[in-house]
Amino acid sequence: MRNNEYDMAPFGAVIYDSALLGTALTYGTIVLQAGFPFLILHKRLKWVVAPAALSFHLGIAYFMGLTWFSETMMAAETVFFTDTDYRRIRTLAMRAIRGTYLEAVRRRARRADPFADPANRHG
Repeated sequence: MRNNEYDMAPFGAVIYDSALLGTALTYGTIVLQAGFPFLILHKRLKWVVAPAALSFHLGIAYFMGLTWFSETMMAAETVFFTDTDYRRIRTLAMRAIRGTYLEAVRRRARRADPFADPANRHG
């Protein structure tokens, strides 16, 4: 990250000036890229690794200006998702858009706790 060759956008100076942040991002990149091929194949870890890789490539596009590379890599990473995964992503996105996700979690928690106070239904 400490290379002035690429356009680093307005927040690039913060990363460039901080040795700790630059080092953390460098090691995080190495861990993510070295572990990605193995972790993306794990059923549950896929949901952590995929957003991390997406964030990584969005960071490359924003801070370094390599948009074509980032778009290509993000598209290539979608190969690891099944049709069921895409349906799940769509459902979660629609719930978030409608604002019903938190309400669904609350309802599920109320059903899971049979000793919950019936008077306190809204919180």
